[in-house]
Amino acid sequence: MEAHRKHRRGRAGFTLVEMLVVILIAGVLVTMVSVNLAGDSRASLRGEAEALARRLGHAQDEALVTGGRLAWRAEQSGYRFLRPGNDAAWTAIERDDALRPQRWAGAVRVAAVERAGRVDRADGTLVFRASGMNEPYRILLDDGAHRALIESDGVRPPTVRLAER
Repeated sequence: MEAHRKHRRGRAGFTLVEMLVVILIAGVLVTMVSVNLAGDSRASLRGEAEALARRLGHAQDEALVTGGRLAWRAEQSGYRFLRPGNDAAWTAIERDDALRPQRWAGAVRVAAVERAGRVDRADGTLVFRASGMNEPYRILLDDGAHRALIESDGVRPPTVRLAER
């Protein structure tokens, strides 16, 4: 009976050292996750900006190749590309994977759209001409912590760089 009681007492719980090791490991994991999440915000914004820049370059090329105008319009929840419809009103392009409407990831929003030196509201519109001679533009994206600038001289494909707040 005494041997049984001794064996049971040894398995009753965790030692202080075991508990401290578990707490230390949990602390390290929480620190690693929080550091990774902070870096993801900047990377996510850059990814959104680069995806938009590729689509804007595609729209510029599409307008040139097809001989028709295309437009890009920022919206609160995302952006869309447009082409003139039969009644001359702009209609959204839905069936082209590169130009279909897109939603912003996370907290990304358009802070400003600048065309030929004029700053428009955050929901500004860019028009790409069939001639390929477009107005220079700059689009400032913001996620609350970082900013990214997409810019083009109107002829060459747009470039992306992270901007200071």
